[in-house]
Amino acid sequence: MLAADSAATYGNLGRSTIVQTSATKLTPIAGTLIVGMSGPVGFSQRYVETVDGLWRSNQFASLAPAAAMVLLANHLKALIGSEVQLMVEFAKVLGPAAASSVMCSTLVAMPIADEARLFQFDHQGSPEEATESLPFVAIGSGEPIADPFLAFLRRVFWPTGLPTVSDGTLTAVWTLDHAIRTNPGGVGGQIHVLILETANGGWGVRELEDSQVQEHTQMIQLAEDRLRTFRDVLIPGSNEEPVPMPPPA
Repeated sequence: MLAADSAATYGNLGRSTIVQTSATKLTPIAGTLIVGMSGPVGFSQRYVETVDGLWRSNQFASLAPAAAMVLLANHLKALIGSEVQLMVEFAKVLGPAAASSVMCSTLVAMPIADEARLFQFDHQGSPEEATESLPFVAIGSGEPIADPFLAFLRRVFWPTGLPTVSDGTLTAVWTLDHAIRTNPGGVGGQIHVLILETANGGWGVRELEDSQVQEHTQMIQLAEDRLRTFRDVLIPGSNEEPVPMPPPA
């Protein structure tokens, strides 16, 4: 299950200009895979096209998860490598701002060996698979806020094992809601949620409707309201009526 905000930051030479809250950061491929990327939009478009070609040509059909992860990483590194070569030349003139066009992080959710897999790739294209002991991943400018909040929610709601899809959805939406309301910039807009699941004997991608996401945000509001009332338990006498002043003599 992947979730993302919808804020896209425009910029030039490493400097942000405006933010538009209409971006789609999660891309379903062939109704069966999900690609999410943080970084330049054009870079994401090229990698989505690459993954789409690999899937439609059955390149993953007989691969084990580790081999599939390496295949995805090799193609991503090829794209990054071509950009880095240009960056080295342009950095001689532009300085550190030249690196802004190649910095990206990527997530790919896909079925391999009839199991849902989640692969993450860092800015160098190095791969890692999410596991039962490390089941969640955050990328993008909101990651420093998202990671500790995800760890907190995991400790509260599913400290052992894997969450249900419902638990995972609530956790991801709550984390994004927290990041949107806390991050100083770069995260915002609507929350999009895509789920990779088995359907009709095969795998498919389902996107939650806005009303379904709103149901989760309402549950979050109820949970936060309940936490506020928990203060009454912590502070002795906080829920008692104040002692009335005696009448004047």
